[in-house]
Amino acid sequence: MGKTLTWITIGVGSAALLYGGSKLLRYVVREWSREALMQEYRKAMVSSIDQLKELQIDFIKQLEDGLTREVETDGRHMLMLPTYITRLPDGCEAGDVYAIDLGGTNFRVMRVALGKGQPVHPDMREVPIPRAVYKGTGTALFDFLATTLAAFIAQHSGPPAEGAPPPVVGFCFSFPTAQSALDRGTLVDWTKEFECSGVKGEDVVRLLSDALVRAGRPCRVAALLNDTVGVLTAHRYHDPAACVGVIIGTGTNACYVEDAGRMTKWTPAGGALPKGTQTVVNIEWGAFWSDRLPRHPGVDDAVDARTPHAGRYMFEKLLSGMFLGEVARGMLLRLAANAELFGDPGRDPNAARVVVTLVAPGVWQSSHVTRCVEDDSRLLEGVGDVVREVLGIGADLAPYSSRRLVKEVCEIVALRSAQLTAMALSALLTHTGWAAAAAAGAPAPTTIAFDGGVYEHFGAYRATLADWLRRLVGPEAFSHIKLVLAADGSCLGAAVVAAAAARGGQAVGSSPPWPSAAMALQRCSHLGGQPQSARAGQCTARCTRRACAVDLVTALQVAAAPHWALLDLSVNTADGASEGMALQSQLLGM
Repeated sequence: MGKTLTWITIGVGSAALLYGGSKLLRYVVREWSREALMQEYRKAMVSSIDQLKELQIDFIKQLEDGLTREVETDGRHMLMLPTYITRLPDGCEAGDVYAIDLGGTNFRVMRVALGKGQPVHPDMREVPIPRAVYKGTGTALFDFLATTLAAFIAQHSGPPAEGAPPPVVGFCFSFPTAQSALDRGTLVDWTKEFECSGVKGEDVVRLLSDALVRAGRPCRVAALLNDTVGVLTAHRYHDPAACVGVIIGTGTNACYVEDAGRMTKWTPAGGALPKGTQTVVNIEWGAFWSDRLPRHPGVDDAVDARTPHAGRYMFEKLLSGMFLGEVARGMLLRLAANAELFGDPGRDPNAARVVVTLVAPGVWQSSHVTRCVEDDSRLLEGVGDVVREVLGIGADLAPYSSRRLVKEVCEIVALRSAQLTAMALSALLTHTGWAAAAAAGAPAPTTIAFDGGVYEHFGAYRATLADWLRRLVGPEAFSHIKLVLAADGSCLGAAVVAAAAARGGQAVGSSPPWPSAAMALQRCSHLGGQPQSARAGQCTARCTRRACAVDLVTALQVAAAPHWALLDLSVNTADGASEGMALQSQLLGM
């Protein structure tokens, strides 16, 4: 009996030892797998200061190349587009102006009363765009924008009054656009999930103007710009030191103040600009590409493959809010499936369900990245809340060790974005000569204006970006840089530039200030709603109705007067040539 008990004891002990050893081995393998993946992520996605400086060289080279020639529109080269702004806001702009801002799946309409030296108090409305619209036809998209803007104008101004000047509108259009005037530009390519047909290669100002006529509210769309230019010009209205505008939101882009003489590929319509003239360059930096970009092939390639523009706009896919959550999701999926981040999916049905959940695109949002990074609680309860909300699991499958890794994954994603933004800003300051002046001890105070949800709502991101920009330019030089949030700047900037254009201060190369003349012509039924040319110093009305001629005079009276001497007006009315001559004399005498 005693021997039997001894053998039983030995057997039980051996089994326990084997069981314990098995658990220990599984623990060791799991921890090793987790750390191996995390090391992969850190090595591939986090840059050293030397790596960022090497990448900065590539950025400057591509930037300067884009100033001298038209580069390929392949989503892998920064386009360096002229904006046709050569007189920056100075705070003297005034008047009631409307603006429309299209840059993502929400768009905004704004009314602002600008007063010289007075605070700006805009009234703004944000409207979501249905998926069927931003995936549909261009006509449907612009009709949607126009009817919304027309209703917004009616709330403030009532119905159109007979003989009243049309509302002045600034159009902030945040997609790659090739401008040929301040109020004229064709879409180069859609980004940010937009796929509307019939827009690429078309003048988006004309499309909006035509849609406003169809909506019964003709307007003078006086300025076209993108969101980054809007941010810069809006802040420049108050701060003459503002020299860079940056968007870090759903998408990302930047613009900066440049010596117009360095943009040799651009020849303004009015001829060479005076030496020292400054302009604003729209970089379209989301298309920057370099083999040195810190990418993790297994994660970033998978994210890229699911976008409408696979293989293009790779810089944007490493920076912008649209992709921060997706990158984090891909990283967490690999940890959950291959390193038991939330339990063993081969043994635990709940852990397997988590893996299935993480397979679905969009489940982990950029807002979740923000919340995890900014959770400073001792046990990371905030991370646990996110995990429970998104994945439906509690502390049993997401203990502290797992929550710590979730936080680090989100930190890596945010750090990479902030580092690359800092690198690009340092490259701009180097290119413009500011960094060299700073190194020589003579830096001018400079302001970089930001807008976009990531920058606005992600405090840890702002701090990280500032820290890495300080490291790249040096502490002394950084002390002369202001990083400011210009919230809603893109829409306000469009209004400011439109106000400047409406008072006759439009930039060199813009259209003459009578685009609304074409709107008057469109009221005539026999024109079939087709817009007539009212550009390049010539406006020709081919109508036999005196009412149309009167409408034309009214429309031209709205515009700035200094250009009447350039006008060649031929109006074939019922009274023949004498009527046309009288009308021309009336116009020239205004």
